[in-house]
Amino acid sequence: MALILSLLSGAQAADELWRMQERFPRHQMLRARFVQAVRSGETAEMERICREGVELLPEDPTWRYNLACSLAYLADKTAALNELERAIELGFDDRTKIESDTDLKALSGNPRFAKLLEKADRHRAAPKTSGLLPSTVVAGHPLTLTSSNTVWNFEAACYQSAFRILPYIAGTNAPAYNGPGAESVRAWLDAKEAAGNTGDLYVNRDAGHSPLDVAKFPGLTPVRYEKAAHQALADIGPANTLFPAPVIGNSSTSLTEGLFWRSLPRSLVATPLRVRLAAQFFLNNQCWIYPAHKDFTPETGDLFSANLPYLTASKGSSFTDKPFLEAFTAVSAAFRPEVKKALIARKLYAVALQVILRSTLKSVKSRAAYYTGAAHPVVFDGRDLDSEAMVRMAHDMTLEDLPSFVMIRMVRETPAKPGVAYFDLGGEALVDTGLCVARVARNLLENERKAVLAASAPGRPDARFRWVVLQGDPAKIAIKPLDAHASQVEIRVQNHGRFRPKGEDGLPAGYITSRVDIGCFLDTATNFPSLPAMYCIYYLPNESRVYRPDGKILSADYQNPQHFYADPTLTLEKMWKDVYTYTKTGECTGWIRVQGEQKKHFTADGYRVLETDRQGRAHKAVEVHYQPRRTGPGNLPPVLACEDGARQFIYTYQDENDKRGSAAPAP
Repeated sequence: MALILSLLSGAQAADELWRMQERFPRHQMLRARFVQAVRSGETAEMERICREGVELLPEDPTWRYNLACSLAYLADKTAALNELERAIELGFDDRTKIESDTDLKALSGNPRFAKLLEKADRHRAAPKTSGLLPSTVVAGHPLTLTSSNTVWNFEAACYQSAFRILPYIAGTNAPAYNGPGAESVRAWLDAKEAAGNTGDLYVNRDAGHSPLDVAKFPGLTPVRYEKAAHQALADIGPANTLFPAPVIGNSSTSLTEGLFWRSLPRSLVATPLRVRLAAQFFLNNQCWIYPAHKDFTPETGDLFSANLPYLTASKGSSFTDKPFLEAFTAVSAAFRPEVKKALIARKLYAVALQVILRSTLKSVKSRAAYYTGAAHPVVFDGRDLDSEAMVRMAHDMTLEDLPSFVMIRMVRETPAKPGVAYFDLGGEALVDTGLCVARVARNLLENERKAVLAASAPGRPDARFRWVVLQGDPAKIAIKPLDAHASQVEIRVQNHGRFRPKGEDGLPAGYITSRVDIGCFLDTATNFPSLPAMYCIYYLPNESRVYRPDGKILSADYQNPQHFYADPTLTLEKMWKDVYTYTKTGECTGWIRVQGEQKKHFTADGYRVLETDRQGRAHKAVEVHYQPRRTGPGNLPPVLACEDGARQFIYTYQDENDKRGSAAPAP
């Protein structure tokens, strides 16, 4: 069977194409279930999943082919041959794969199968068009995305567009430039020392709610969407398309109501595919700006669970993205032609824009300050923006000092056991894009969190790295290099909970946060520093922990009497408090759960105690399950309920001094 469903789609009807972004998550889920069914040999389940796949994506040849493989086990082979023929017509025309597939062996003796192999040969040899017909547009004139110049890329999990931009032909564009640093940029354009915005795309994804004034930037090509895309809402929200040209884009949108209200940048972190795509677009020369809306205010505090260095979240709501749009577009115009060409070719265009933004913030007074939290906030304040300095820095860049970026990955971390180390339904992994590694600090058993991370820099095998605490209490954080270049480090972070970070002046910030940020930089002496990769640890604000002097958990209170906001995609209200019990030697024997007037005892294995022996030790216990349950109106999030399961356990002890015991299934 064809387990890899990553074909680039051919020509599609416009309405089918633009609904792919909403259908693709379902496709991914079906693919995962199909792989599992194949591994377990469940042919009936395979057929059922393939039929769902065909119904979801009727023009996808791979689902058709897999359905044919599933039907080949039936006595009547007609349906299997019909689906195989349709798969070939749709593009699954690799005769060698079809002929050697053991799942189709039952069809091999059928005369029609031999004819279908010949049909696959003819189909493969016939001239084809990919369905992707590049458009041609003159720089500065609108480019419309249509079902002719755009396809869905299954492998990249996004749209992909193709076009050519012809040069700006209205003579010199210097007099027409009216963006930031206008006087300098015009002079550079006249002297042909600046690239201008010819070849750049501007993409607005909020239906023109907060648009860039394109007229200020001659040669800048605005992107539009055909009617079918608008009707499918494929033109609203975060970036969703790979382009063959550099992009500066924005979407001043957010979810303002309901349980899952949030800004667009916070919504990215809640969806693994979206947060990965945002990194993919960034490394393909796309720079995006999204307002933080109400996710970063003195009242709400900092609600971001990760600090993504590959996008710009502007402080405030609608129109706060505009100053950043103008500044980035001006920077793009100010690059020297040869520098801009190299940045685009090496896919460092968006990296350079971010490095320039962070280096020139008014709060960043020196090169040393670039390696502090002042240069790398989770949300950027437009009042801290220095567009003129950004333009000058861009023009000063040469081919010898192009900025770089760092990639990090988790090497080792202590696994947290659900039902014992934490009770929420989600795991700890939040972001793993290389540019950012973020974890939710669910494991409450130990005060100190330990992890080993590795760093690398593309094209720099001998790079040295600098790891810096950007947000958090340095007294609670230890970073230990494990090699001479700090390409691998051990990081220990003690529990932070909710805290008020301090600025570089030592004064408390004007907001509360629950996130620790550690940046990894390329340790370089060039004029342009690297963009950091971020290691983030997020502490859930709806819980309060107390630890013993030895670092082990003493109590965890989830009742949240102050009603601190907690993201319902990450955690649910629990309405109880756990107090942990220990032997004299410091061995945990379980916990007592207090909820209202009720007290329930749990063993260290996470089972609820049903009966005790004469010493008060657990004798019989039952497994428990944690499930979301609604206890109020539908406009309130569900709470986490602890419910008894079916399995019971009997505890035995080695002697009277054994307080923990061992559990075995009850007979």
